[in-house]
Amino acid sequence: MYMEFQGKKQTILCLSFVTLFSLLGLLCAEIDGSPNIVVEEVHVGVILDMGSREGKIILSCISTALSDFYHLHNNYSTRVILHTRDSKGKPLHALSAALNLLDKIKVEAIIGAQTRMEANLLAELGEEAKVPVLSLSGLRTSPFGAPGEYPFFVEITQDETSQVKATSGLIEMFKWRDVILLYENTDYGRDIIPIFINSFEEANVTIVYKFALLPPQQMNRSLKSSATSRS
Repeated sequence: MYMEFQGKKQTILCLSFVTLFSLLGLLCAEIDGSPNIVVEEVHVGVILDMGSREGKIILSCISTALSDFYHLHNNYSTRVILHTRDSKGKPLHALSAALNLLDKIKVEAIIGAQTRMEANLLAELGEEAKVPVLSLSGLRTSPFGAPGEYPFFVEITQDETSQVKATSGLIEMFKWRDVILLYENTDYGRDIIPIFINSFEEANVTIVYKFALLPPQQMNRSLKSSATSRS
């Protein structure tokens, strides 16, 4: 059996809606009907890998959620203003973007941290600046020390162990005992492997072979390079 653990993108998209509406609920105050009320802008930074499919989808979902929210609640006295930055899939670019947002824009919150390494960097920065960082990193298992060490860092991703257990349950239902595991060679893909192994051991399922797939961007570059060399 060939297995590829997916669902991260769908989870992130759903949580993007939840995150945004939660943020709006905390920051927005309803206008009392007075025509003299001045609308207050709340600046929020969004740091994503804009070159990735996931980054584009997340940004589209957040923007759509924001538009829909104010279409339904146009009587709110605050307006969330998004300031997007491209991390280019590199943790140091994400850190630089966050510093720029804090220094130049004075954002009141940051949404981002698609990878664990970005999460580590932005957690430290958010704690120093006392600005909430809403993390889109793949795993809920904290890369940090003691719980509560970074109160300004909030992981908003779903607990992936529930999806792993569902996969194990499916394998048990079909009474499969040997599987081949395909996973994406990213922080997320590598981090999820131990959870799979533990779950499969409990189900008496053996992983006979593991194979790491290149991330989509690297795969595209490799294909283009191969096509160029052949031509």
